[in-house]
Amino acid sequence: MNAAFPVLHFPPASLAGDWWRDQIICGDSRAVLQALPAECVHLAITSPPYNVGLHYDSHHDRLPYEEYLRWLTAFWSELYRVLVPGGRFALHIAPTSIKDFRPIHYDMARDLVRLGFIMRTEILWYKQTMRRRTAWGSWKSPRNPHMLPSWEYVLVFCKGSWTLEGNR
Repeated sequence: MNAAFPVLHFPPASLAGDWWRDQIICGDSRAVLQALPAECVHLAITSPPYNVGLHYDSHHDRLPYEEYLRWLTAFWSELYRVLVPGGRFALHIAPTSIKDFRPIHYDMARDLVRLGFIMRTEILWYKQTMRRRTAWGSWKSPRNPHMLPSWEYVLVFCKGSWTLEGNR
């Protein structure tokens, strides 16, 4: 039997009771996290905006780098608050462009550890669907040869404890 979880589009009609329990919640992550009670989430998965200039309805995706990291840290802090002790967090992040290369996965891991998260593992998601693996610049003028990343990262963290107590 395949049981699908219900999808709740935030905000719900009422925030009374356990409105958040056993649901996939779709909405502005900042508003959703702030509405959740402390220590109620066992697993969170996200892929945040990469700050590369993509169009979003409610987010400017070209912040100065340090401001971008501070903006994310506000989310990570709320996420830490709502995770149960031992709760898991999987962060999906791709390498940034070569032109403005930043080891964003390192910086995010550092910020999460500073907040108290424990880094459990780093998964490399090898993307076999890429057609090109290298970039050479203009034809017959390889001024900036480099590898195009064929992988993305899934960084897995937990809150404060390696173990997750059952029946909570």
